[in-house]
Amino acid sequence: MGHDLLPLEIGNRWVYDYRATQSDPIQGDAESDSGTATYLIVSRQVHADSTIWGIREYREGAHIEFWTPIQYTYRSQRPLKDTTSFDLVEYHTGNHRIICRNTNVKAWQSVFYLNEEASDTGRFFRYHSTIDADTLGVIARWRYSLELDLTFREEVGITRVGFTNRGGAFYYTRHTLRSQTLVSVDSSAQDSHPNGLILSPCYPNPFNPQTTISFSLGTHERVRLTIVDILGRIVSTLWDGDAGAGAHSLVWDATGRPTGMYFCIAKTPSVSKCTTLLLVR
Repeated sequence: MGHDLLPLEIGNRWVYDYRATQSDPIQGDAESDSGTATYLIVSRQVHADSTIWGIREYREGAHIEFWTPIQYTYRSQRPLKDTTSFDLVEYHTGNHRIICRNTNVKAWQSVFYLNEEASDTGRFFRYHSTIDADTLGVIARWRYSLELDLTFREEVGITRVGFTNRGGAFYYTRHTLRSQTLVSVDSSAQDSHPNGLILSPCYPNPFNPQTTISFSLGTHERVRLTIVDILGRIVSTLWDGDAGAGAHSLVWDATGRPTGMYFCIAKTPSVSKCTTLLLVR
C-alpha cells in the first residue's frame, strides 16, 4: 500500500507541545491553553469494512483567560489537567481513509481533528504510494473558514498540526511532536542469530503481578531496559549496562503498581524497541 504515515497499534503513544487560543473580536475576551498533549491508542475494534481505534488524550499545562470590561484588562491563570477519549475510524478500502469521531466541544484542539467533511483534496489517507520523501503535508478545508494544516512522517505519524477558524470567534492551535513511543514486535524474534536488538512480547500478558521480558542482541553492546506508564514516567529500570550477544530474560514484579497499561522500552545506542504490558488485578 505504500508509505505508512500514521502507524496504528494498541500502545502507540505521541507527545506534543501545544498551544490553543480562542478569542472574541467583538468582546475582546480570550482564553489560551498551553502545555503538553499525550495521545495513546488504547483499543481496536475490527469490522468488515473498517477498524475503529480508541484514542485517549491527556493534556497538562496552564489555562489563561483575558477579559476587558470597560477600559481594564483582567487576567487569570489556573493549572490545566484533563483527559478525554475519542475514536479514529480507518476504512479498509483503497489507501485507508481515516476520520476522527470526537464529540468533545473542544475537539478542534486535538491533533487528530481529521474531519470527514474535508474536501477530497484535503482528506487524509493512512497509506500513500506516490510520495518520494518520507514526509507529506496535507491542508484540509471545510465549512468555508476552517483549515487544518498537517505534516506526517513515515513510520512516525503526525509531526506538526496547525488549525485556524477565522469565521466569527477566532480559534487557533499549534502542535509540535516532542516524542513518540511505537509498539514494535519483530517477527524474527525466534531467530537464534539476531542481527540487532529484538524485544519479544512479554509473557504472560495480561499479567498479575509478574511478567517475563526477553530480548536478544546480535553483538555485545550497551542496553537500557525500562518500564514506563502511560504518561511516559519511568516506574522501573530493569537493565542499564552491557549485555552479550544472544538471548536475555528478566522478570518485572509489578507488586504495588496500579492496574493499567505499561510500556517496556529497550534501547541500544543505535535503536529503540517497545512493547506493551497490561497489569490486571
